[in-house]
Amino acid sequence: MRHRPWACCRMFLLLGLLTAGTASASAAPRQVLIFQLTGAVPDDPGGALGRLTQVVARAAGLTEAEVAIGQVTFEDTAALAGCGSTDAVCLAEIARALRVDDVVLGDVGLGAAAGTVDVSLTAFVDGTITQRTFTLSATTVDAMVAQLAREVPALFVGPSEGAPTAPAAAPELPSHLAPGRPPAPPAAA
Repeated sequence: MRHRPWACCRMFLLLGLLTAGTASASAAPRQVLIFQLTGAVPDDPGGALGRLTQVVARAAGLTEAEVAIGQVTFEDTAALAGCGSTDAVCLAEIARALRVDDVVLGDVGLGAAAGTVDVSLTAFVDGTITQRTFTLSATTVDAMVAQLAREVPALFVGPSEGAPTAPAAAPELPSHLAPGRPPAPPAAA
């Protein structure tokens, strides 16, 4: 029987190519569509909405997704898809029609407190709607962009460094200091 070393190598090469093709096909990145933010930023000479939209898109990209910013408004897209709300059914229909996995839209408006702007975002990710409002200090557009860049990743990947977090839980008291317990006897000298 004759030994064929190349036949064995070809078999391994073919197996490797098939495995690599399957892995790359199953690891296709998620497709995320970010609609341009709508609304108004006070004292904005122009461009603030676009810059804030870019911040949201960069945050969505932290998930290693392919992100695109829509050139048509959400309202026009929803009308073309035959729906007009931000419920899960409508957002799923839009995502399906546009062949994307996730959809994000938002609105910018005056905050409740003086000198603030609220950025309200609705994210349709993995079939679930998440709504979040970020209150930004409206000192300058650059300051708003920087603050949103720190906070908005939480919508996609969890809180980022420097983002406000919930206060830590108070440490548990030792049993002899717990409420309702008599004080411990003084230590003997």
